[in-house]
Amino acid sequence: LDANGKRIANELGRRDYVTGEMWKNKPPFRLCLNKAAAEEIIWHCKHYTGRGVMKYYDSGAALAADMGVPVSVLEETHESHYQAAKKTEKDPNG
Repeated sequence: LDANGKRIANELGRRDYVTGEMWKNKPPFRLCLNKAAAEEIIWHCKHYTGRGVMKYYDSGAALAADMGVPVSVLEETHESHYQAAKKTEKDPNG
């Protein structure tokens, strides 16, 4: 997510792609993971949390408050991504 709470890239894309998208948008940036995704890369989460560049939030409201954006923006961003994922699920080739 960019500073405004909008999704800027496919988070699972190659590092050079994600970095390129970051350069086109407004920092600071946040990578939001649900519990299942975080558990899948738990070593990385522990590593980056320990270095102070990753943070756990109890809720979307807590994340929104830290970002200074309305919760509704994060809800809209999430819903948009969810709907796009559902379409891909139905037709992987677009």
